[in-house]
Amino acid sequence: EAHAGKAPGVQHGLRPARLPELHEPVVVDAGVERDDRVVGQHRAHELAIERVGVGTNRIEDNERSKNFLRAALDLGVNFIDTADIYSMRISEPTIGSTIGADPRAVIATKGGYHDGSPENVAKAIEQSRKNLQRDVLDLYYLHKPDDRFPIEQSLDPIVAAKQDGRIRQIALSNATL
Repeated sequence: EAHAGKAPGVQHGLRPARLPELHEPVVVDAGVERDDRVVGQHRAHELAIERVGVGTNRIEDNERSKNFLRAALDLGVNFIDTADIYSMRISEPTIGSTIGADPRAVIATKGGYHDGSPENVAKAIEQSRKNLQRDVLDLYYLHKPDDRFPIEQSLDPIVAAKQDGRIRQIALSNATL
């Protein structure tokens, strides 16, 4: 039985009990549905991502990590998840210098974990663009709501960046709605 917000066949959020058939719709995340024209690929508005992604909380600035990122893309894994604070702030620059210019990579990043002030979030967006060596960020999350600010204020610079084309899609992480 699928749990709310989980793909069919996912039990307790750990691993699929079985892979869904091609004709079954698969919800990966809010607003993301399976595109049966491409096996294993999903579309989130204009972002096409593969079923498997790479989390980079432990990426280091070394050849092993860089080779791993390149190999992931070569194997068809195009969704790269990171955050401005991952790996003591090394993840984003390592990804940027290694695969930031590769059009196959769909990079999702997060900002505002320790400080969700609008000023800090705006700075975090610009720093992520620089670190990832991208004029446009594919997917940008508010990493965590900050109780010191209404969530709308924290989201204002993210929405503004989407409206002026610096971010393609926006999301929330660690949020209870």
